Amino acid sequence: MKTLLIVTLILAMVVCAYAANRDFTVYNYSGKTMRSMQLSVHGRADWYNFPLQYDRANATQFEMNFYDNNPACVYDIRVTYTDGTTATYNRGIDLCQWHKVEFDGELVRWN
Repeated sequence: MKTLLIVTLILAMVVCAYAANRDFTVYNYSGKTMRSMQLSVHGRADWYNFPLQYDRANATQFEMNFYDNNPACVYDIRVTYTDGTTATYNRGIDLCQWHKVEFDGELVRWN
């Protein structure tokens, strides 16, 4: 019984370790107001939608908080603006290493 409890606790810790924090700060200098953001593991076509709590105007910054069970750290980002247009940044951003993402029209920078 004691062994089963220890094994269960170890497995729970392993599962929690894979639910990694990928938080980052977004700086919107796109000239447009953001409505939502989608993330995808780099090179994949399955996008996860993150509606923003409220529209984010140009020249603002905000935190994106999410956890992912995927061990990958590199993500593509797609932004939907209030005018209905989207911008996809599919060069891959390592969200394990970089925690600031700056959108500037067609260019995205991170540090």
